Amino acid sequence: MTIDELKLIPHTAEALYFNAQALTIKRYLSGKHKVLSRKDFKFKDEVQTTSKIVLQTIKSIIDFHASYLLGNPVTISGESEAVSMITKVYKNGNYPAIDYKIADNLVKYGNAFEYVYKENGVICSKIFDNESSYPVYDDRGNYIAFVEYWQDSISKNEYYVLYETTSVTEYSTEITGSLEKLHTYYNPTGLPIHYTSGSESIYTKYGEGIVVDLIPIIDELEHLLSKTADAVSTLSLNPLGVSSGQKIDSSISKDITGVVLNLEDGGQFSYATVSIDSATVSMLKNELINQLYAVAQVPSVVFNGNISNVSEVSLKLLFTQLDNKAKRTALSIVTGFRKRWDMIHTLTKHKLTTKEMDSLQAVFNFNRPTDNTAIISDLVKQKDAGALSKKSFIELSPYTENAEIEIERIEREGVTNGNN
Repeated sequence: MTIDELKLIPHTAEALYFNAQALTIKRYLSGKHKVLSRKDFKFKDEVQTTSKIVLQTIKSIIDFHASYLLGNPVTISGESEAVSMITKVYKNGNYPAIDYKIADNLVKYGNAFEYVYKENGVICSKIFDNESSYPVYDDRGNYIAFVEYWQDSISKNEYYVLYETTSVTEYSTEITGSLEKLHTYYNPTGLPIHYTSGSESIYTKYGEGIVVDLIPIIDELEHLLSKTADAVSTLSLNPLGVSSGQKIDSSISKDITGVVLNLEDGGQFSYATVSIDSATVSMLKNELINQLYAVAQVPSVVFNGNISNVSEVSLKLLFTQLDNKAKRTALSIVTGFRKRWDMIHTLTKHKLTTKEMDSLQAVFNFNRPTDNTAIISDLVKQKDAGALSKKSFIELSPYTENAEIEIERIEREGVTNGNN
């Protein structure tokens, strides 16, 4: 790829669209909401500071989805040699935290990018920022390169890192003011892995997160609540006084309570108050909240309900929509995991067979509230009926974190008990 072609990538239609979207989401999550632009107004000859209620509900929804999907580490199953290799790398490279970061990016932006590399003998992964990452696809939809681009806000120097199938090349304008190649490194693991949420964007190779769909609803809720707060504080708690008859030139301090007005005969004094249609406001607010949970695909009882009397079956029904979203995303993640496992195999000294590598499976442990007693009872019935192996029992048990280690411990205990 030439330097001129490289410079064009961050300015293509796809790159500009996703860069702008990622920046919008990042700013919104940092608290820069539309409601903050509400202008102050004059009331009773004084400047009234308008209410600017900022809701951070989206952050809780993101945490909920990410934790539900990969809050519990995935269970790796397959041939013992392959599982042992992956388990060791995962432990040394802190991959449960990397997986959670991937889930977090997928929920927020719909896309996540991972580069697997080896540093100081340890295999680990880098997760890229969405606002500065650009996968490159050719006209036939083939993934051919990946570009990381950023610009220093003070010096205005530009930096590019180009990932190709066998090399990683750094470019910068720092030295001469013009973009030039600095270093080229051998790349043994190929292009960064592109994960998607499973929800298709306007560009078919990309995914869509849930935040962009939630922002308009939160904006409307913030606007409604802020205007309601202004109405209560000005028109209900601090009403306008209205007098008829002789004009009253003097004024009364607003801080005084219990004053008496002497009016001319026939004169009247009253307060002009506004009765807020609370039923209409409540109906609109409740409908917006219902839409928020529907679009977020989160059971409303998670945030504002009492589930003490909800049965196991009812709980499963409540989480059906969430399960469907998690399963769709999990299918995309598994595709990325398989690429990651092949990259890890390339970077290790293990020489496993194709059969051993193909045996690897990722079992997602969704963070769903469940009755573990009922699950164990069902597993016992299946095993007693001869429909389930001991290994599968251990892998499917909600109390098992690492199936291979658990099997080894059971085997060691069996040998010890046999010797006794």
